[in-house]
Formats: sequence, structure tokens, C-alpha cells
Amino acid sequence: MWTMLRMHMHPEIRRFVSEPYHAVDKFHFFKNHKGAWCDAMVNPFMLPSLDGVNTEICEQSFKFINRYQYLLRHQKKERFAEMLLNIVEGNHKMFAQKLMKHRKRKQATDEEAQ
Repeated sequence: MWTMLRMHMHPEIRRFVSEPYHAVDKFHFFKNHKGAWCDAMVNPFMLPSLDGVNTEICEQSFKFINRYQYLLRHQKKERFAEMLLNIVEGNHKMFAQKLMKHRKRKQATDEEAQ
């Protein structure tokens, strides 16, 4: 069946879907990707390089930014871009601080274990 569907595709799309390996995020794979082609071509659990990787980060970032939709909705383009940049930059700084604290704690724990 997949071969029949692929015959009518644009050549670039046909090339893209024929090349292994394109992985989707783990959350969407379980909910939306059913079938032999999906299992063979987009299964994120088949790629060892994705072990421990947060493949859902785009969804998480979108959810974070979506909290500001009422603040950003009626702003002009220039102000919107500036506000969105400030929101994202603030989020990244907060994440970086948490990451540094975690690394310091882990380093202290590792030093105590030695």
C-alpha cells in the first residue's frame, strides 16, 4: 500500500520519505504514528543517539510561550518581537541558572564520594 501512495508524490517528498532515518518526538510517536512505515522510519526509540534526549522540547517551549498569548496578542509587530525575545531570553537564563546549580550539586556529590 505504501508503494502505491509513494508513486503519486512529488519527487522531493518521495526522496525524503524513502531515506532512513527521520525521528519524531517520543510523545507523538505513541499517539499518532501507527503502521509499519512509521515503525521503520520515524521511531525515535530505534535511534541510540536519542537516548536521554528530550525530544519533546519544542512542545514544552510552545506551551511556555503560549502562556503569554494574552499579553502579546494585541501588540504591534516591533513590540511583539521585542517582548517575545525578552520572554525567551528570561526563560533561557532561568534554565541556565538551574542547570548550573544542578551541576554544582552533582560535582560536590561526586567529590564527596571519592
